[in-house]
Amino acid sequence: MERVINKTLRCYLLNQGFITKHQHGFIKRKSVTSNLLECLEDWTLNLQSRHVTDVIFIDFKKAFDTVCHNKLLFKLQSYGIHGNLFNWIQAFLLGRSQSVRVGKSISAISTVISGVPQGSVLGPTLFLLYINDVVDIFIDLTVSFSLFADDLKLCSDYTVDATHSDLQAAINRLTECAKKWQLQISIPKCSAFRIKNTQWSLANEVADLTYNIDGHVLPFTDHIRDLGIYHDSRLKYDEHISNIVHNAFSRSVLILKSFHSRDYRALKLAFCTYVRPLLEFSSQVLSPHYTYLIDKLESLQRFFY
Repeated sequence: MERVINKTLRCYLLNQGFITKHQHGFIKRKSVTSNLLECLEDWTLNLQSRHVTDVIFIDFKKAFDTVCHNKLLFKLQSYGIHGNLFNWIQAFLLGRSQSVRVGKSISAISTVISGVPQGSVLGPTLFLLYINDVVDIFIDLTVSFSLFADDLKLCSDYTVDATHSDLQAAINRLTECAKKWQLQISIPKCSAFRIKNTQWSLANEVADLTYNIDGHVLPFTDHIRDLGIYHDSRLKYDEHISNIVHNAFSRSVLILKSFHSRDYRALKLAFCTYVRPLLEFSSQVLSPHYTYLIDKLESLQRFFY
């Protein structure tokens, strides 16, 4: 029943254009890779134009568990969902209870007062609707943004000799919006990332520009992990490739130690199942074109075979 309703609801939302094009999570024909490629295209163009790009990574604390039911139902009505479908979703959300079991002991039953049911078919779609209009608060600002479920990236580019304030304004608006809709920003997990060409002269260095959330200054980092991919300030992926080759090499050694058999078919199946996905994950983003990086990736396969 959930699948039938979820399919119908998604078709309606997508056909009407209600789901923002900046959302890449739980959307057909979109993925982690599409999110990364979209951002990378903008960052690369900025770098070629000798612009500095500041990126703020926002993380919401237990986003799926803190969705307010009444506010979610209000948003469903604003998207034109009424009648039996609305009543069914309301019954799906409300009246749930939970308890915790440890061994033979079971805690007292408590009522679930917020959140969308995780592990359900309909839960991700309901969450997308809840966070969908967060991008509307940035429309009049010169800030780009990208969503993957509850992971939000705010980006702004500027010349090295210019000051920029729109990104801080966007952060302030997001903070107010999060408070209004009862979404908690996990400040320790938020960070700032600056993309710039390190070969620029010291005279053209960027001024000490910082960003803060509720007075907490976000630390800048030279390397950032974004949806499983490590970026550096020059968008070179040497470190990421070194990391995945190291992890893949460890798995390869473990497989060779664990299997007494040296049957080619069994080892090939283990390699393709446990090692190769590490090397191929979002390879469209990395697109290694330097010989030494290609050799580093291929050396693992030569070692295993």
